[in-house]
Amino acid sequence: MGVPRLVRLGDVAKHATRGSPWRAHAQLHEAREQLWRLHAARHGLAYPAVSVENAGMPAPSGLEDTLPASADPAALTGAARALAVLLRPLTAELDVDGVAEVAAGRLAGRTGRSAE
Repeated sequence: MGVPRLVRLGDVAKHATRGSPWRAHAQLHEAREQLWRLHAARHGLAYPAVSVENAGMPAPSGLEDTLPASADPAALTGAARALAVLLRPLTAELDVDGVAEVAAGRLAGRTGRSAE
């Protein structure tokens, strides 16, 4: 469940640096949706954001940092890096270290193999 969304974080950097900010933003949004799902599941809630809010629980701390200030590549990748930090503890029990490493490399500006 977490692996595809971690790949999307790396894709944010790929699309942002290739001049496709709208695709980068879409990938960022999908990864953020996964954060909501994992956050809700951690608290025993069936549905993401709506259930978290309806249950009176706070949003993940630092969520606002995952919203890019602009369509600039630096803003998009900065938001993706912030999201990676939030996803890390929620995916710690999953076997996603290799995927997370590739995504982190892309967000840091290192290139590597990618599934197009």
